[in-house]
Amino acid sequence: MSSSKLVFKGRSKRGSIAEFAPVLFIFFMMVLFPLINLIGYGTAVATVFFIGTNCAQAAETATSYPDALSSMHATALKLMNSGFGKFARLSPGGGGGYNNCGADLYVIDIDYSTNTRVVSAANMQPAFTYEPNHIYEFQVVCNYQINPFLNLAGVPGIGSVPIVGKPCNTSFSSCRNAEHPEGVMAAGGTGTVITGGGPMTPFP
Repeated sequence: MSSSKLVFKGRSKRGSIAEFAPVLFIFFMMVLFPLINLIGYGTAVATVFFIGTNCAQAAETATSYPDALSSMHATALKLMNSGFGKFARLSPGGGGGYNNCGADLYVIDIDYSTNTRVVSAANMQPAFTYEPNHIYEFQVVCNYQINPFLNLAGVPGIGSVPIVGKPCNTSFSSCRNAEHPEGVMAAGGTGTVITGGGPMTPFP
């Protein structure tokens, strides 16, 4: 009687040990690693927000458009290649941005008297004539590709999920008033007229 109980207990213990390995595998591959990637994605989105905000702030104090473009480019590259950018696994997305920095610079001419906005082409000297009663803004549009922190592309069922097994693109836009608009405006660029005062799409 006692020997049969010992055999039963031994089999039960061996069965539990055998089941532990696949359960542990499922936990890591289906729960823990995807959760780590989700945390990494949140960090990356915050980094893109940080890059866009700092690029707009770098451009707003420029006294000429080339200076604004150069400041935005330098700031975007510096932050993308910083520890934050590398930890977030960022790379330029979309068209790559100005000189492959992941960000594009636009100038917006806003005339509230006629409810009209004119948006320059990306990374080009605006063709606006400076008007003292207009408001001018720099708009930085960031497009970055966020790569998985832990790439699970080879795991069946979740390998095709963005941020888990393949990259995901994210965009962010930040605007700041131009502090020296009279120096930024010059002939030779292009613009797109947007009327009605509705949601503004900065892409020409």
